[in-house]
Amino acid sequence: MRTFAPISRPRAVPSIACMSNIRRWAASAALAVGAATMYRRVVRPWMYAWGARADEVDVVLTGDDLVSASTPRTTRAVSIDASIEAVWPWLVQIGERPRRLLQL
Repeated sequence: MRTFAPISRPRAVPSIACMSNIRRWAASAALAVGAATMYRRVVRPWMYAWGARADEVDVVLTGDDLVSASTPRTTRAVSIDASIEAVWPWLVQIGERPRRLLQL
């Protein structure tokens, strides 16, 4: 009986389609990391201090000592070009509605 040497097969080389999937996955991962970094460095600080000046953000308010230091602080503000006498009735009107609903 004759014995034959085993046929050596070439190593598996990733196909072009497989490489395309790897590149697509790597690009998606890089995009996700970039988006998360952009959110944490740009969007979140802007969102947490929306409309407020730097001195308004840094001021210590009543109740700040009750919140742990690791909790994010948000300070949002709206500047209104009107006198207090003109704005106060609007604020009172907005504040009354929830109480009226609870009294029903």
